[in-house]
Amino acid sequence: MTHLKDYFIKKIIIGVDHKPNFLHTEKARKSLNNFIEKYNHASVKKIGAEESYEIKNEHEYWKFFAEWNHFGFEMENSLDFESAESTCKTFLSHYSNDIGISIYSRVGIRVIFLFPFNGTFEELLKFYNNNMYKNVEIYNSFGDIDDAGIIVLTAHDKKYKMNLSFGPFAKGEIKSKISDFKNYDEKFDNSFMVDIDLFQDKPQKYVLNTYISETLNAARVKVLKFKSTLKE
Repeated sequence: MTHLKDYFIKKIIIGVDHKPNFLHTEKARKSLNNFIEKYNHASVKKIGAEESYEIKNEHEYWKFFAEWNHFGFEMENSLDFESAESTCKTFLSHYSNDIGISIYSRVGIRVIFLFPFNGTFEELLKFYNNNMYKNVEIYNSFGDIDDAGIIVLTAHDKKYKMNLSFGPFAKGEIKSKISDFKNYDEKFDNSFMVDIDLFQDKPQKYVLNTYISETLNAARVKVLKFKSTLKE
């Protein structure tokens, strides 16, 4: 029996850093006002002489935020990459064009995948330990292990720098530790979490729509290759 089911895209976080924009307040207000029919909550906060903005839709599980040197988008509970990609592009490319900055110092996309686990949490923990720890018995002197924490790694390939983390999650932990939208309930009790953060931090021109497409696809390919190496 296969324990891991197909992945669920729990969360996508996209962040873009750029030089401070002294026309931020004027341009951000005008740009975000174009989305007035899409959000049901908005907030403005003072950061020194500048303002930061956040708009969100709590029923569609997304939020957009902007400061004078940073903007980004988060969404949760996406059914597939195609719809997630389309939603991200709608907000980010529109805002990017409106503020008129083409050189970005860092662009990162983080995707949190959940693989629903067909079994008890104790079975999930055993699966996790067998795959992520070579010799979990070294901890037996402390007592019987009831849970395991998240493993965190850094890595790189030819294009991206990466932050990676993995961990076993019970249903309640997903809402308390991962989700910003507490009105969503998972349909599965236990899951194996893979969190992959891909970024580039060399200042350069980015075509955001292209970057979003390429990076989301890279995250998907990498996580599926990783899953294929796990022992059931």
